[in-house]
Amino acid sequence: MKDAFEALALAQARYPQIDRSRVYVAGHSSAATLALQIASSTNRVRACAAFAPVSDIEQRLGNKTMTLLDTWVPGTRASLKKASPQNRIDEFKCPVFLFHALDDGNVSPASVMALNAVLTKSVAVEYVAAPSGGHYDSMLTNGLPAAIEWLKRQDAVAK
Repeated sequence: MKDAFEALALAQARYPQIDRSRVYVAGHSSAATLALQIASSTNRVRACAAFAPVSDIEQRLGNKTMTLLDTWVPGTRASLKKASPQNRIDEFKCPVFLFHALDDGNVSPASVMALNAVLTKSVAVEYVAAPSGGHYDSMLTNGLPAAIEWLKRQDAVAK
């Protein structure tokens, strides 16, 4: 996240024409998790599009891996738990677009649905679930077009 904020600051310093009120973050899979982490860490982001995000990093890695990581670097478990989007719900300040496919074999559709259920209590969420397409193809065929239309609506509000 630190790198993302430094990149944004560098870009804004170098290109003053960047409209600071129209900064958006987006990502797919682990990058979607990062996009959610960024969106929940600042008020500089206008909107976030997350395609098949991992919402519970602890659950994703499993207890054995979490224990091993914590053995190597004490405090890792606590840091990853804190970094999980599902544990950052109260920190979100911008609208979120959540997308996944119901036949995603990589990221559990139930976990994205659960994130949607809790996130809608804090911010506006556009939730889209494709019936098929798996982890990647659904994003290309269904997710990106829907997110682009959603971002256009967010952009219109920002003007």
